[in-house]
Amino acid sequence: SPSGNNHTLEVYDNKLGPILFEIRSFRNIVFTVSGITLLIALMGLVGYLGDEMRRRSKEIAIRKVNGATPGSVVRLIASDLKYTVCAGIVAGLGLSFLQGRHWLERFAVKVPLSLWIYIVCGIAVAGLICAITVLKIRKTANENPVNSIKKE
Repeated sequence: SPSGNNHTLEVYDNKLGPILFEIRSFRNIVFTVSGITLLIALMGLVGYLGDEMRRRSKEIAIRKVNGATPGSVVRLIASDLKYTVCAGIVAGLGLSFLQGRHWLERFAVKVPLSLWIYIVCGIAVAGLICAITVLKIRKTANENPVNSIKKE
């Protein structure tokens, strides 16, 4: 160059790529394991609800014969799950927040953890659990009560 200044242009991501490879790999592993864990938990929930519906089908049928609506049956059975679901979500969010904070201590530059992300995730998981629960219970609550009583 005529002025003697030699400047090189480097992409910042290319320079940090090898340094951050381990961190990105860990992030990807955490996302994958979290997704698989959520799927396994939801499969367990579906299995539990199926078993619970088989066990309580006669009770549901008798309630329907005595005038209960499918909505009241859904509320009755879903109310049994609300404490377990709430306790599980609060414990899971608390532990994940503490673990995330502990993991971020390894870095020189720290990004503050936003509590709203944890709250939104907790609400999304609770909504998913509620939707699965209502759909599964509603199916049993809408069946003909005579069929349920005959099975027993």
